[in-house]
Amino acid sequence: MVEKACKKIGELGDKYVYLCPAVEEIDETLKDLDRLAEIEKWKKERRKIRKQELEKLLGIDIVE
Repeated sequence: MVEKACKKIGELGDKYVYLCPAVEEIDETLKDLDRLAEIEKWKKERRKIRKQELEKLLGIDIVE
């Protein structure tokens, strides 16, 4: 059953190693979540920089 649903990717001694579609989907989902986290981190950093630039330009402190 596993042989039909999954892709054989190697061997460990006398055992075969399989990669199943669900594992691939989970891996892709985790990669997507990591990318989203990086984007959010970048957005927050960019907002902080823009706020600092605006404060410098206007000569005031902006309180959130």
